[in-house]
Amino acid sequence: MADKTQTIMHLLHQLNGFPGMMAMHRHHDDQGPRQGGRGPMRLLRLIKENDGLTNSEIAEQLDIRPSSVSAGLARLEEDGFITRETSEDDKRVTHIHLTDDGKKFIETMKANRQQLRDGLFDGISEEEQDQLITSLTKLVENVKKVAPDFEDMRGRMPHPHHFGGGRGRGPWMH
Repeated sequence: MADKTQTIMHLLHQLNGFPGMMAMHRHHDDQGPRQGGRGPMRLLRLIKENDGLTNSEIAEQLDIRPSSVSAGLARLEEDGFITRETSEDDKRVTHIHLTDDGKKFIETMKANRQQLRDGLFDGISEEEQDQLITSLTKLVENVKKVAPDFEDMRGRMPHPHHFGGGRGRGPWMH
């Protein structure tokens, strides 16, 4: 059984490592802006859902530092995805709007995620998908039993690259 466990873990690790896989499950179409995702897509999605927000409103809704909002918006503006418009009522306030390019970019990313989702299970029957769901659900439940504090710990754990090991190898893995 140990060989099978190792093979399964290796396959799950490989799946997790493919570009776009993590982003695909973080950016479900029905999620709000607070759920999952980081960086530019998170900002774009919030602006799309709430056109005309200010920097401080974005910082509050995403629960991030205003300086992080400013840096992210600067990149989005440089890429042509947003515009900033000074408020006529209060010249100190700037409202953020998506450009047509920003809207197109969001739609392209959404279509790419959908294409990945659609193709992911090609050649896997409905029955096999049901079995996979059952098996993965059991794995999740086992993790909760074996390591009940893991979910709480995960957000506080430093990323392995912070330890100088490179390629995700911390000092404990040498």
